[in-house]
Amino acid sequence: MDLGTHIRELRKERGITLLMMSEATDLSIGYLSKVENNLSSPTIAHLHKICEALGITINDILQEESPETKVNVVRMEDRKILFSQNNGGIILQNITEGHSNILGTVQTITDDKVYDSEPHLHDELGILAKGRLEVIAEGKSYYLEPGDTIYIRAGTMHSTHRNSDEECVSYWIKYAAQ
Repeated sequence: MDLGTHIRELRKERGITLLMMSEATDLSIGYLSKVENNLSSPTIAHLHKICEALGITINDILQEESPETKVNVVRMEDRKILFSQNNGGIILQNITEGHSNILGTVQTITDDKVYDSEPHLHDELGILAKGRLEVIAEGKSYYLEPGDTIYIRAGTMHSTHRNSDEECVSYWIKYAAQ
């Protein structure tokens, strides 16, 4: 199922009107309608707002249903692209599948833009695997090198920015109790 249709179905299942969604997200009704009709792709920040209004995580809305098993393996070549923006300047892929309390994504940044993330309902742990990453949170910049980690508490507005010429790859783990 495509993203816009999925958003519309989840909104309707919860009895939320476009007006209510607009008020909860500070996004216009016209914009939300375009997203739901797949005429516009939301930014990461807007998608986070939409997910928060729906009471779900970004992983919930972007991952397809998979049967629950006690062990799930996601092979690198089988990762699904959850989000892509600016001609692949940023790409988010899943590193977990199914319904679990631990949600993971890999973020690859290949351009020099700053990518904003709306405050999450969950705590988040970032691990830098490649390149250099600047994380801006609470008005302060944190510069990460490969192997460094950063912990961001729920509700903290933050942004990420590639701080090197090579692609920047980071892994983000979230605890989202169900």
